[in-house]
Amino acid sequence: MSEYEKVIELHQELEKVDNKKIQNAKHQKAPATEKEYIEAKKIIKLKPEKVKNSMDIIQLLKRRESVRTYTKNAVSFSALSNILHYSRGIKSYRSNAYNLQNYPVLYSPSAGGLQPLDIYVYVSSVEGIEAGLYYYKPSQDSLVQLYEGRPELDLAQIYLSDFPQYAPVNLIITGNIRRFHWKYDNRGYRLLNVDCGILAENISLLAVAENLGSCMLAAYINEKVEEKLQLAETEIPLLCMSVGGFYE
Repeated sequence: MSEYEKVIELHQELEKVDNKKIQNAKHQKAPATEKEYIEAKKIIKLKPEKVKNSMDIIQLLKRRESVRTYTKNAVSFSALSNILHYSRGIKSYRSNAYNLQNYPVLYSPSAGGLQPLDIYVYVSSVEGIEAGLYYYKPSQDSLVQLYEGRPELDLAQIYLSDFPQYAPVNLIITGNIRRFHWKYDNRGYRLLNVDCGILAENISLLAVAENLGSCMLAAYINEKVEEKLQLAETEIPLLCMSVGGFYE
């Protein structure tokens, strides 16, 4: 079997889907679109504001680039609030979607509106927030503190590159298999990665709007991410992103 045939075979495997399941999904009850942390140490309510930057979408796209050297300036609380709220945050609610009242609709789209992604936030230097690891909870527009303390040791074990360890903020995007497989079977895995790309681009553009730089990172150790975030069997790491001030 040639290398091309192997790729085609893999694609076919990831395209396996039961069309009847898709058609019947409207009669099913969708899984929860976010995690619950019953014993959270602290919950920090974010305060998103209207983005003050006057650049239009074309200017944002032109200015966006991968930034790997960050200033020592802390990221503002409002900037982090805006980045999280206007990417993974809730824009509105639909009535009786997937047999759930007030089903959330996010700023970043996802296939079938299933919202299989989560964002974990490593804070090293953000105004008004203690250093540590947080989970972004859209329904409360809040950061749930998972632990307090400097994250450099975690980041050094997670990354294969040095520069993101010095960023004020590191975001880790994970995907939950349980949230898509009930409707899309294996095809959901491909859609999951498409969703992740859309979310990451929105985060990148929002960072630019806040006069911050960002970089998408694939050079990480899967097992270490799973360990540090204490992911369940159905949760998989997809992408990391560093965020911070950059030199003009």
